[in-house]
Amino acid sequence: MCQTWPGKVTGCIERERQALLHFRRGLVDRYGLLSSWGDDNRDCCQWRGVQCSNQSGHIIMLHLPAPPNEDYSQDVIYQSLRGEISPSLLELDHLTHLDLSYNDFEGRHIPPFLGSLSRMQYLNLSHANFAQTVPTQLGNLSNLLSLDLSDNYLLNSGNLEWLSRLSSLRHLDLSSVNLSEAIHWSQAINKLPSLIHLDLQHCYLPPIPPLTIPTTLLHLDLSFNGLNGSIPEYAFGNMSSLEYLDLHSNTVGKMVLLSHLDLSLNQLQGSIPDTVGNMVSLKKLSLSENHLQGEIPKSLSNLCNLQELELDRNNLSGQLAPDFVACANDTLETLFLSDNQFSGSVPALIGFSSLRELHLDFNQLNGTLPESVGQLANLQSLDIASNSLQGTISEAHLFNLSWLSYLNLSSNSLTFQHELGLGSSISTAFSTISLLQIGTLVFLVGFVLKTNMSSNCFEGSIPQLPYDVQWLDLSNNKLSGSISLLCTVGTELLLLDLSNNSLSGGLPNCWAQWESLVVLNLENNRFSGQIPISFGSLRSIQTLHLRNNNLTGELPLSFKNCTSLRFIDLAKNRLSGKIPEWIGGSLPNLTVLNLGSNRFSGGICPELCQLKNIQILDLSSNNMLGVVPRCVGGFTAMTKKGSLVIVHNYSFADFSSKYSLIRNAFYVDRALVKWKGREFEYKSTLGLVKSIDFSSNKLSGEIPEEVIDLVELVSLNLSRNNLTRLIPARIGQLKSLEVLDLSQNQLFGEIPASLVEISDLSVLDLSDNNLSGKIPQGTQLQSFNIDSYKGNPALCGLPLLKKCFEDKIKQDSPTHNIEDKIQQDGNDMWTATLVLAILAWLNANRCVLPSMIDLGITTLLHLDLSFNDLNCSIPEYAFGNMSSLEYLDLHKSELDDEIPDTIRDMGSLAYLDLSGNQLWGSIPDTVGKMVLLSHLDLSYNQLQGSIPDTVGKMVLLSHLDLSRNQLQGSIPDAVGNMVAKEDIMVADYEGKTRGNEVLVFLLAVLERIVECLGGRKSRGLLEGSRKCPLQGWHVSEGYIFLLGIALDQDEMVRDFQLRSNTFAFLLSTKAGTGNLISKKNSEHFGLNEGPSRVYG
Repeated sequence: MCQTWPGKVTGCIERERQALLHFRRGLVDRYGLLSSWGDDNRDCCQWRGVQCSNQSGHIIMLHLPAPPNEDYSQDVIYQSLRGEISPSLLELDHLTHLDLSYNDFEGRHIPPFLGSLSRMQYLNLSHANFAQTVPTQLGNLSNLLSLDLSDNYLLNSGNLEWLSRLSSLRHLDLSSVNLSEAIHWSQAINKLPSLIHLDLQHCYLPPIPPLTIPTTLLHLDLSFNGLNGSIPEYAFGNMSSLEYLDLHSNTVGKMVLLSHLDLSLNQLQGSIPDTVGNMVSLKKLSLSENHLQGEIPKSLSNLCNLQELELDRNNLSGQLAPDFVACANDTLETLFLSDNQFSGSVPALIGFSSLRELHLDFNQLNGTLPESVGQLANLQSLDIASNSLQGTISEAHLFNLSWLSYLNLSSNSLTFQHELGLGSSISTAFSTISLLQIGTLVFLVGFVLKTNMSSNCFEGSIPQLPYDVQWLDLSNNKLSGSISLLCTVGTELLLLDLSNNSLSGGLPNCWAQWESLVVLNLENNRFSGQIPISFGSLRSIQTLHLRNNNLTGELPLSFKNCTSLRFIDLAKNRLSGKIPEWIGGSLPNLTVLNLGSNRFSGGICPELCQLKNIQILDLSSNNMLGVVPRCVGGFTAMTKKGSLVIVHNYSFADFSSKYSLIRNAFYVDRALVKWKGREFEYKSTLGLVKSIDFSSNKLSGEIPEEVIDLVELVSLNLSRNNLTRLIPARIGQLKSLEVLDLSQNQLFGEIPASLVEISDLSVLDLSDNNLSGKIPQGTQLQSFNIDSYKGNPALCGLPLLKKCFEDKIKQDSPTHNIEDKIQQDGNDMWTATLVLAILAWLNANRCVLPSMIDLGITTLLHLDLSFNDLNCSIPEYAFGNMSSLEYLDLHKSELDDEIPDTIRDMGSLAYLDLSGNQLWGSIPDTVGKMVLLSHLDLSYNQLQGSIPDTVGKMVLLSHLDLSRNQLQGSIPDAVGNMVAKEDIMVADYEGKTRGNEVLVFLLAVLERIVECLGGRKSRGLLEGSRKCPLQGWHVSEGYIFLLGIALDQDEMVRDFQLRSNTFAFLLSTKAGTGNLISKKNSEHFGLNEGPSRVYG
């Protein structure tokens, strides 16, 4: 140590120098912050962060906070020291200031020995990655004036009693330290007589008794602790010096000097106390986002210095008095009352010359908007959306608002004054103000960056708009005409929403100037013509809605330049051509692609499978051909959980304002997902929807197994195509599926049993296919309406009325000896069914009904003799002998007779089709006895008379067709009682061809024949040359339908196995006879001579 003059020393004490070097050895100095600490510079008082006493030479300050990292290429915010704090610091016994904040001590303890540095006055260990419990030894630092342990997120303290010993403490910050176990924290704080600054935000503070806080406090922050309850009147006593308060469930007393009170983002309940009005120095009062109720207290009118009043997002109610903040008319700049339940009219707010932001949106305000709003000359943001305001917006409302940059009038019932026009009366004083004209009204709005006038009653054409507008929403109005004047808007346009109007004409060709446009929504208008090529210049576009217009032509190739596109909805237009292959490769970010209800043709190109982010793909109602590509399993996003919303967030600077604000804006996308003929809108949960809709096209082939890989698929619609073969057996693995529509295809086979495993399935439609067998049993599948399965004649089991054969056996048998029951009467039933199946489609040219009925087949459930030339009448006793019949189809069978009254005896009948015959007379009243009937078709006959009232008794009837007859009179009122009705046709109409929907053959069998014979399919027939025995054909019902099969002379089919019994069925085309051999008996039936073609 060198002496230079009395009382002054230079250099440092060697013992303390060695202590610092030892301290340095415990640290990792990646950024060279301590490079000056070394032998090259022996005076440690000159080292970085070290300060010595000029009197004694002892080190009194160690100031080493980590500086910010200015190298933005690195993912590191601070240039932190790392390691541990060495006990060598105890040698610095004169240390009064220690700052190691923003370094990284890697989750270590705060060293307890720091409590031995008794001279310490300032200790800052904030944001230094300390963990575990705060050492109570810090309570020994009786001279400490400032303690900051904030933002050590893994640090906790279960007992704050040690704080009470810090009698000199003036500044305490424990923010983000976990104090959830510090039950008596407020008592400990109250023992600090000198405390003026207390910050305990994000500390998980436990509930507290009535809070007592030192009266010396100037700054108190208890925010983000989740404290709840009502606001007590007495909580703070006489804290008359408090200037800053930010907390949760605590309130005010006589804090007359308080200027800032922020209780926002809590769970406060109750009403706002009147004592708030005593805080006459308040400049900011924020109670936003709580659960406060009641009216605004009248005492707020005493706050004459108030600049910001934020009461939004509560449950406040009542009317807004004209003078509720009248005293602050010269100072109030921000008034946020949004998202409450205020009613009545909008207050006049006359004379509020400083008001910049006025937000009254999402309330229940009514009446008109006062013209005094137009006198708020400094207003920059006006939001009165989603109220019940009416009346006319005139020049007086907006003329003087030259600083306005945000205008939201949406979701009201406002109109604009049509007869006003400013013309030459525009003063030169407003020469820099932008013109905005709606209809025939011209009014002045200065630099409106965001304009939202959606969901009102505005009419007329879209005028020339402000050049600087960045956000323009005029959706859901009655605007009409062309949008050509849009081309005058400047290059900064970010969002344009003109949807749901009556705008028409072609789309302008000036899109190249809006390279910053992110959202474009023109849906539900009357635009026509082709999509302009200049759309390809929208390089920033993410959302494009052109749905439901009259657009024509092909998708322009320039679209491939819009690589940021995430959402495309072009549905319900007249677009044509092939779906471009480049969509898959050029638009990798696509999340939603809807091209439905257009005129696209060609196949679904495999390149679409490159859309790894696609969540909704809709190509429905086009003219698509070919197969569903197997690569659909590559839609990666449909295999993963989604987020709730698809939203675009962005901000823009408002430099037109003298305050230069940054505005935040967001746009939430929405999409329509269709099933069962209805469209459902998804918006807030759109990100969770994973949907494929290829319905109403001309697709063929099978449903690819790869679809099963899309395990997060919510909706799958492949209906109204020509799909064949089986439903994939593993379809039950689509556990997230809520909607499955495979109706109106040519699918066959049984419904996969795994389908019962989809517990969330709420919409199922398998109707109008060729499915067979028993509907798998499970609560889910039996809960659907029978319409989900109709048009599949070979299906049985609940919820259908038709029982499966094995169920009937179980029901009738008093014992478990099913085998005996089958042997006793099962053969008779199967034999009778097979007889009828062989007789059908024979073109017998003779009446066979009497002889069939005489067989006494009382157990028959299903009878189909359609498309024959029976040429006979219906015997009077016919239906009485078949009382168990559930299905009867005699359409186009050349029947010539009246419908007998005995039809009433067919009480089990659910399906009756007598259409396309020559039946005459009237419809018998006894038809009403068939109360289980769900399908009745008497069309294309010569029936006369009126419709009997008894038709109304068939309450289960879902299909009634009486068209193309000679019926007279009125339609009975009783028809309205048929609650299950779906289709009712009583007048002439152009009916659709039913197709051969009931004469089907399991195509799986055909495939096996092809494989076995080595033949090929040709015009629906089989050709082969060698013998091929077939075994194991399975049919699950008591009736058989065979599609036409042509076999060569030597071919034979054998071992035809039914599920509940076994028969050998030999067809020898040379002999022209068929031998049916059961286990116990045999029957012979003659077949028509001629070609080797067998029908069943």
